Order: sequence, then C-alpha cells, then structure tokens
Amino acid sequence: MCFRYRMAYEGAIGTLPDKEQWQIIEDVVDIGVPNTSRPRGRPKKRRLTNFLEKDKKVHKCSRCSLWGHHRSTCKNPLQNNDTMTQNENPLSKRRKLDSRRTAETINDGVEFECLPLDGF
Repeated sequence: MCFRYRMAYEGAIGTLPDKEQWQIIEDVVDIGVPNTSRPRGRPKKRRLTNFLEKDKKVHKCSRCSLWGHHRSTCKNPLQNNDTMTQNENPLSKRRKLDSRRTAETINDGVEFECLPLDGF
C-alpha cells in the first residue's frame, strides 16, 4: 500500500522524513472559529413560490366587517343593531322538505317471499 502511495505522489509532493525539517513561519495568524451564528431551532423553509400557487386568502370579520382578522379575534366594538339591519339582508331559512320516501311507498303493500334456488 505504501508503494502505490509513493508512486502516486512521487513527482508532485516531496515527503518529509522527520518533524525537524518542517519550516516554521514566524508571522502566524491564529485562525479561530467563524463569527457566524445560527438561530435556535429548525431553520425556516426558504423556497421560491410557484406562479401557479395561490396567494393567502385575507379574512373578513363578520362582526365589524373589516379585513384581516376573524370574528373570534376581533377587538373592535360591536356595531349598533340599526346599522347591522341596514347593511345586511338576513336570508330566510329554508324549510326542510318532507322525505319523499316513506315506509308505505317503499313496501307498496307487497310482501316478498324468499324461495330456495335449485340447480346451482
């Protein structure tokens, strides 16, 4: 193994047989740890958004009719009832339709009889 190593680096790098032959440089600059610091925790995802991706939807408060927050986090005072009725038209509730299928229409008064099948 040593023979192949010497063949590979024979012309490019000369080997030093002993530590006494090392050149000692007097103007040595002490290189320390880099000054970069990383924040705590998992790093945030940095990615480019695709042009097909939709923007975030802005919420409208149903209490004060302002954009940017929900009703549960609304800190604005309540509006008067008079202004609420003028601004909003309350929709009438739909009545639930009666079921079209009842027990009478399903059976139609016909009784079914189960007979065993022969030949199978």
